[in-house]
Amino acid sequence: MFEIKIPKFDVNDNNVTITEIYVSEGTVVKQFDKLFKAESTKMVRDILSEYNGYIHLCCNKFDIKKTGEVAAVVFETEEEYKEAAKQQSTEKKEEKKEVNATAKAIKLAAELKVDINEIALEKKDGVVKTADVEIFAKRKKSESKNNSMNHLDSVPTAINEYDRERVMIIGAGRLSEQVIDIFLDDKDKYIAGLVDSYKTEYPSYNFPLFTCNVYDFHRKIDKKYYDTVIIATGGDKNSMNFRRELYNLYKQNGIKFT
Repeated sequence: MFEIKIPKFDVNDNNVTITEIYVSEGTVVKQFDKLFKAESTKMVRDILSEYNGYIHLCCNKFDIKKTGEVAAVVFETEEEYKEAAKQQSTEKKEEKKEVNATAKAIKLAAELKVDINEIALEKKDGVVKTADVEIFAKRKKSESKNNSMNHLDSVPTAINEYDRERVMIIGAGRLSEQVIDIFLDDKDKYIAGLVDSYKTEYPSYNFPLFTCNVYDFHRKIDKKYYDTVIIATGGDKNSMNFRRELYNLYKQNGIKFT
């Protein structure tokens, strides 16, 4: 068994987003086969297999993984792969059995897409019931809404009295600073904020920063808070491919570009 780990992309980057998976679960891979395409704040690169064998995937498309985290496991023989898959299936069944919850609560948790194990862990003692699931799901929904909207109070919800175009900047790297410099001299533009998959603060300017997977941006932030977007990522070949991919994704979802 061999582990395929996320390599270090850059001294300042500890996270990458898996933007493409080239292989399927359980298929045979060879050394130097492309397994994933991953993107950091500054570059996009392919992660290759270092071994021959049967692959078990430990990530999904658009997952954010840390440097050194296992992205896949390669087994030398089909028997080893099947045995590991069987063991994993058994462990999952045992985990489900260990949850002290009613059948209705487990079903409701699946419908509401919340983790019954997390609910049981919070409750500690007693049986998890449907009421516990409902309270937990309601709280999670409220937390998610607050996290994604906490910067939006200052953003006009409609074109303001100056009739300015509200622009959301995708990417909070150095290029975003140049974009902001230009927009500050443009009386027709209003900077609604910046979106970045990794950054949690933006010391360069006092504009709202949303830490949100850029691939999920169109689902996380309501269009009523902005009119257009601009993709402000680096200009090398890999970044250009990434920008094209984002552009097509946004365009398909009805997002306009400044």
